Amino acid sequence: MKKEYVTAIAVAIAGLLWAILEFVAGFHSSRIELHATVTWFAFVPVILIYTWHYRTIKQQYREKLTWQKGVFSGLLVTGIAIPLNMIGFSLFYYLINPNLFNSFIKYSVDAKLLTVEDAGKYFTLSNYLIQIAIGTLILGILLSVILSLFFKTKAK
Repeated sequence: MKKEYVTAIAVAIAGLLWAILEFVAGFHSSRIELHATVTWFAFVPVILIYTWHYRTIKQQYREKLTWQKGVFSGLLVTGIAIPLNMIGFSLFYYLINPNLFNSFIKYSVDAKLLTVEDAGKYFTLSNYLIQIAIGTLILGILLSVILSLFFKTKAK
């Protein structure tokens, strides 16, 4: 169970570092038009971290890593990572970029993507936290199922 906590913490740290990298690179301000595309690449470190996790637990179980054990381990990582990701993003928002949503609202209105009212409803901390929870859950389930198939011990 310790490995699952370590992996979930790594996933949360990767998410926080990704948000900071986007901010520093200007994807929340001067290059905001690229944010919707660039943010998809945040999945890459998460996929690598989950893959590392499965390699580690396969060594732990040696010849007895079943698909079920693998899925359970991945889902445990996911369950722990969800609140950690939400806390990490909240810290990012409050401590590093409190103007994030104002910038997104301004851009989406100026680009005529949303009305002021719709942008104000969409770009909120609570909405983003829900998106983070759902995104982490969906990606975690997919990775748990797929990676468990790849890393399960083959029957002899």
